[in-house]
Amino acid sequence: MNGSIKQSLVIAAVASLIASGAAVADHKPGHTKGNGGGPKLSVDVENVCKLLVPGVDDVAYPTLRVTTTVTDTSDDNNVDPGAATQKQVDAVQFIQSAEPPKKKEWKPVGAPDDSLGSVVEINLCDGVPLSDDAKAVNASVQVSVGDRNFISRCDNPFLDGDDLDGDGTDDVDQSRIDLDEYDPRPSCQ
Repeated sequence: MNGSIKQSLVIAAVASLIASGAAVADHKPGHTKGNGGGPKLSVDVENVCKLLVPGVDDVAYPTLRVTTTVTDTSDDNNVDPGAATQKQVDAVQFIQSAEPPKKKEWKPVGAPDDSLGSVVEINLCDGVPLSDDAKAVNASVQVSVGDRNFISRCDNPFLDGDDLDGDGTDDVDQSRIDLDEYDPRPSCQ
C-alpha cells in the first residue's frame, strides 16, 4: 500500500471520530489493553453551542457560546472523578476552500479559547473573521483529563424549547449551526 493511501485512511479515520463527537482516550501507562485489569477512566464530554447575534443578543459581534460539561462515566470506583486539566475550544466555519480542489470544508474562525471555564464565548470576528460565504459554524473541543485527551464537537441534546411542534422530538439541531437560518445573516461587515 503506498504512503498516500495509508495517510488518507488515517485522515479519514480521525475525521470520522471528530465528526461523530466520540471521545478518544489513551490507555493509562502500566495497563495493557484488552486484559480488563486496572482502573480505567471514561468521561462524557457534552458541548451545547449557541450562536449569539448582534441586535438579538447582548453582543457586538457574532459570537459562538460553547457550554462544555465533562462527566465521569467510569464504572470503576477506584478512579477519581474526571476533572479537566486543560481545554481548548476552536470555532470552525463550513466554507468552500480557496485552493483546489475547491470543496466545502471546516476551517477555523475566530480565535481559540483555552480557558477552563465551562462556558466560553468566541467572537467570530476576532482572529480569522467569519466569512460571508460560510454556510455553518460549529466548535471543536479538546479536553484533557489527566494525561488523556477527549475530542468532541457541538452536541445535539434535547433541551427545553427544542420541541417546536409538540410531537416529543428534537426539532432544533445544535450540532451544526446553519447561518442561512438567521435573518439578517450573521456577518463581520
